[in-house]
Amino acid sequence: MASRQKTWWWRGIQWLVIAVLGFLAGSVLLVLMLRFVHPPFSALMVERRIASWFSHETYTSRHTWVSLEDISPSMGVAVIAAEDQNFAEHFGFDWNAIEKAYAHKPSSKLRPSEAALLAAVLPNPHKYRVDAPSAYVRGRQAWILGQMGQLGGEQVVKDLGN
Repeated sequence: MASRQKTWWWRGIQWLVIAVLGFLAGSVLLVLMLRFVHPPFSALMVERRIASWFSHETYTSRHTWVSLEDISPSMGVAVIAAEDQNFAEHFGFDWNAIEKAYAHKPSSKLRPSEAALLAAVLPNPHKYRVDAPSAYVRGRQAWILGQMGQLGGEQVVKDLGN
């Protein structure tokens, strides 16, 4: 019986390692391939196509591949300025910023008002914004905070674990 459990765990670990290595190898191959082949679609296009299946809106993708040489350098600088001012200093991942963010706003340390604000945008995070909440989102946040108090606060969730 004990040897069966060891065999089961060992096979599970082997499959996990194979899956992780396969994912990493696939990711590297995809990146290398996209270095030479124009991507036929973007993640945003896939997201919008899938969203259109569940809504009444139709989605038609319209895109034309444009080489880097045919794009104004001002566009590149504008995107870097908007997204990541340290882009030239790293290779896709700003580890310092990631560590800073991890150490600053961990989910285990959310205050009730922050949790309520996140919950307020859940119905449609594309429309409602946490970083620039509208009056409607602030109203939902206040309502959710009130409901949290009426439910009994954090103790409700702690009791569910028992």
